Amino acid sequence: MSEDFASLLAQYEGQGAGARPKVGDRVRATVVAIGEHAVFVDVGAGVDGVVLREDVLDAQGELAVAEGDVLDLYVVAAGESELRLARSLSGVAGLGLLEEAFASGVPVEGRVSAVVKGGVEVQVAGRRAFCPASQIGDRSVEDLSTLVGQTFRFVITTLGERGRNIVLSRRKLLEEERRQSQESFFARVREGDVVEGTVTRLASFGAFVEVAPGLEGLVHISELSWSRGVQPEDILSVGERVRVKFLGRSQDAKSGDERISLSLKQAGEDPWQRVTQAVHEGEVSAGTVTRLADFGAFVELWPGVEGLVHVSEMGRRVRRPDEVVRPGDAVRVRILAVDVEARRLSLALVESPTGTPASEGRSDDWRRYASSRSQGLGNLGHALAKAMHQKNRKE
Repeated sequence: MSEDFASLLAQYEGQGAGARPKVGDRVRATVVAIGEHAVFVDVGAGVDGVVLREDVLDAQGELAVAEGDVLDLYVVAAGESELRLARSLSGVAGLGLLEEAFASGVPVEGRVSAVVKGGVEVQVAGRRAFCPASQIGDRSVEDLSTLVGQTFRFVITTLGERGRNIVLSRRKLLEEERRQSQESFFARVREGDVVEGTVTRLASFGAFVEVAPGLEGLVHISELSWSRGVQPEDILSVGERVRVKFLGRSQDAKSGDERISLSLKQAGEDPWQRVTQAVHEGEVSAGTVTRLADFGAFVELWPGVEGLVHVSEMGRRVRRPDEVVRPGDAVRVRILAVDVEARRLSLALVESPTGTPASEGRSDDWRRYASSRSQGLGNLGHALAKAMHQKNRKE
């Protein structure tokens, strides 16, 4: 129960320790025995306390208490030797509390008891109230029956006919909580900061992460991983705690809602930062083919670090990449060139997925390439071409 509503209840509590509770008081009682029709409790006031059994059943109709449990209850009737207690107030005392809550805008707690036309029925302070489907949350709830038995905080939007017409809204509370949460978040977090959050939803275009109570941000699919082709469900699950980088905020042009952009991959190390130490020209490395293009195949050496095997580096008679490899194939490649700034690796296929060499006959292609390039290199180009020719004669 909210602290504000609890303060209102204090007006109806007993005057002090040891005082005999009166109607409307909230008391803490310990279950001492369970009968067929009632539950007996000790309120510590030298008088027996009785709670009707149906008042302590759960949504499935099962008894929700056991001997020794401590309950917060309200006095609904007081006799000479017995107090009648209940989980919530009813009658004049309950109505008085609701009227004060309505006048001051203080939230009240209510338990969803049934689905009715247009919304749900809610038990609040021992009275039946109505919450429209559009006001039960900050987004549409497809199946209202999933809310039955749950307790939420509401504000009273209508209170009339001496408590026979009570309309509630939960959405207003959630919107206000989200506004306050946004203000707090943006006051302490700056662009580039890494924060923790909880995955709330997965979509085809990314994942939503709650970074503050009621405040969600989107990790676009392009910001999930340094590897290409990763889907949200491949690496995340709803309810998972994650670290994300706050990229910025914007306003939706249509709805005017605040949009928060997050990145999962940027919250960790950029894999290209260790390329200069881990990759060297001339070395042979294992990799996995990720995708094909007309001009070659892309091979991932480790997550987020990908290079290109041009079709000319797949074999002398290869015209199309799919003649040699398929996405998902494990291959061995040679590092031809490394450009960390441009995030590019030039690779040559050393061994095909079947284990057969894929580099035979490429020397002729290279000689033709070197010869054609030498024409534009002046004396140095002629010298290189001459050296290559003399080497060929010796071979």
